[in-house]
Amino acid sequence: MSDILIQQYYTRLEKVIQYGGSYNETAIRNAFYILLNSFCESKNFELIPEFSQKDAKIRPDGTVKDRLCQDIGYWESKGPADNLDARIQNKFDKGYPAVNILFENSDRAVLFQKGVKIMDVPMKDAKKLDEVLSKFLSYKSMELLAFYDAIEKFSLHLPNILTTLREKIAAESQRNPQFQQARDTFLTLCRNAVNPTMMPEDVREMMIQHILTEEIFLSVFNESMFHRENNIARELDKVVSTFFTGEAKHHTLDSIENYYLSIKRAASNIANHNEKQKFLKALYENFYRIYNPKAADRLGIFYTPNEIVRFMIESTDYLLNKCFGKLLSDPGVQILDPAAGTGTFVTELIDYLPKSELPHKYREDIHCSEVSILPYYIANLNIEFTYKQKMGKYSEFKNICLMDTLDHSKFSRKQSDMYSMTVENTDRINRQNQHEIFVVIGNPPYNANQQNENENNKNREYDEVDKRIKATYIRESTAQKTKLYDMYSRFFRWATDRIGDKEGIVAFITNSSFIDARTFDGFRKVVSEEFDEIHIVDLGGNVRKKETSNIFGIKLGVAVSFMIKYRNRRDSLQEKHKRRLDESPLCRIYYYHVPEFETAKEKLNFLATAKFADFDFQRITPDENHNWINITDNDFDDLLPLANKETKSGKAETAVFKISSNGLSTNRDEWVYDFSQELLEQKSKFFIEEYNREVERWIEYKALNHIQEIPDESNPVVDGFLHARNIIKWSKMIKRDKFRKEKKGVFDKSDIRKAMYRPFVFKYLYFNYISIDLPAQQIEIFPESKS
Repeated sequence: MSDILIQQYYTRLEKVIQYGGSYNETAIRNAFYILLNSFCESKNFELIPEFSQKDAKIRPDGTVKDRLCQDIGYWESKGPADNLDARIQNKFDKGYPAVNILFENSDRAVLFQKGVKIMDVPMKDAKKLDEVLSKFLSYKSMELLAFYDAIEKFSLHLPNILTTLREKIAAESQRNPQFQQARDTFLTLCRNAVNPTMMPEDVREMMIQHILTEEIFLSVFNESMFHRENNIARELDKVVSTFFTGEAKHHTLDSIENYYLSIKRAASNIANHNEKQKFLKALYENFYRIYNPKAADRLGIFYTPNEIVRFMIESTDYLLNKCFGKLLSDPGVQILDPAAGTGTFVTELIDYLPKSELPHKYREDIHCSEVSILPYYIANLNIEFTYKQKMGKYSEFKNICLMDTLDHSKFSRKQSDMYSMTVENTDRINRQNQHEIFVVIGNPPYNANQQNENENNKNREYDEVDKRIKATYIRESTAQKTKLYDMYSRFFRWATDRIGDKEGIVAFITNSSFIDARTFDGFRKVVSEEFDEIHIVDLGGNVRKKETSNIFGIKLGVAVSFMIKYRNRRDSLQEKHKRRLDESPLCRIYYYHVPEFETAKEKLNFLATAKFADFDFQRITPDENHNWINITDNDFDDLLPLANKETKSGKAETAVFKISSNGLSTNRDEWVYDFSQELLEQKSKFFIEEYNREVERWIEYKALNHIQEIPDESNPVVDGFLHARNIIKWSKMIKRDKFRKEKKGVFDKSDIRKAMYRPFVFKYLYFNYISIDLPAQQIEIFPESKS
């Protein structure tokens, strides 16, 4: 591969000289940049052109960085006519780093490492050029090796530290009244502001994150007072200070002290605010996936590349001006990121807005919320640090809230959080809820459904938002099964209701399933009724469609959508429903698929320079089934259906069969199917007996812990209780409809029946109320035991 890249470099260089007629540094530098960048990408490094070092006077032509934003090496390009040795000495005299720096002038390549010339090779020798590039990118300084070693040891030591902290907190819960009181007070505050189903275990994890990150923030931002000044951190500090001080603190964290020191050394070399954000995000993702991989999966922790964020901000500003004659910088244009993560959207917005308008926007018009304590801390620090760098002075950001956005669906009417975390956080929540938000922008969590209930890792339910989804997206869908309760669908529903009947823009980057998935037909229908314009920028990356270069490195496609609502310019829904199908739809929908690139980096580079106004959008006219793309012209829908909802409900007779049903849904095939009737009988007996034992254990547990009835269908108390054993296969249905109601099972051999497990594959099935999740209408269709 390297041979091909080098030959391409030679060809490119010849063309530059032939057609450009120039041998100067500027003309030929780009050819080598492309070569070096290709080598970097093969190692997952990033080559940043003309990146200023901490000393602003030092700016190499290229800086190579790893995924943790650490400098691997530096590149300097000179012209063939230059005296390369003299120019090298001149750079060193100015203070350019000699730890690992490559000089070249298209004739010679000279590599210095640790201040010593290591190689000096003719660039026309492809083998030597390959060798010097490989040596350049393989070098690791002592500081970098120490940093990598600290990261690796941190991942090894952290599980033991977590165990120690959890055991210590459990012990304090039994013997320390001061701790108990502080924890219970904080838990009450959390339930009001963040999640009404929070448990003491959740507060424990918040405390652990608080403890482990204090030194990180001090190292990266030199903000020693953050844990005492931030309103949320201050409340957590009150709980932690009841048990974790002095010798206990030192002894527990001693094994990862080197990790904190390495971070401090690494961070000390980063001055650019964007690089500091990248560094902190990389640390955060690395930390969180070691600390709590389940939560990382459940919440879909993939933070948005800065190129995408800047593209979304610039595009939103363009649409805001085009559609409303406003700008993001205008006073009164309220902007909200409802899932702030580590604060990337707000920090990019601060960097984008004019300096003259920023103080007012920062103080009055920019808002964000985050539900998890660790990214909330990071976002707060990131935002304040970015503002300080741009304006030259510190100013507290008072518009960030620790809260679960999806719980706040009533907005200004929601005044019940009288004790939400702190009085200050409560004031912030209420102030945010009372604003008329003009722009909702961000990257909602992407995760949809938990695959296995025994993992005890599902997203929680949101009554108000889920009711709205059921009344809109699901009601208008013809699909039998939907995934419209996933997190990004919830945020679309929430954001639409947040703007309400006023004008505004929703700009989200999400999974792209809503564009053409069958289950999203109701979603497409509803958003085309609720918005006046929709612009979709499809970023591709869907592995099933054989698209490459996904910007998040996931298998699902990704899209950026801009949904625009005008006030006083919309027909009423009643008028809209009177329109004939052959008339133009009220909502104007535009679609653009970005070009496919071989790598995600190329796609990000494209978006970094792309302008929304230059995209060749395709105007979409949805068909009568609310398909937006891949619309086919056939008569399939005119054929007589075998079954449909109208005939099933008795509203019409337009299908062959009145009864239609899903197949049997067991959620535990390995327990209820078998080729052997004898083995199935043994498995089924064991399953029923174990299930009944858990019901008995649950009844005793409730009595001992004074737990009343469990009203919620999905309750963390039940989930946590059952997760302790996990001997049999649990599911949402058996927890909700049977276990929670303390219903017991009885094994009955007559419930064993023959079933077609797969086409032409017959097995024995244990068809029992407890064991089967959803029998659908199989009893009506096959009423006899032998059928």
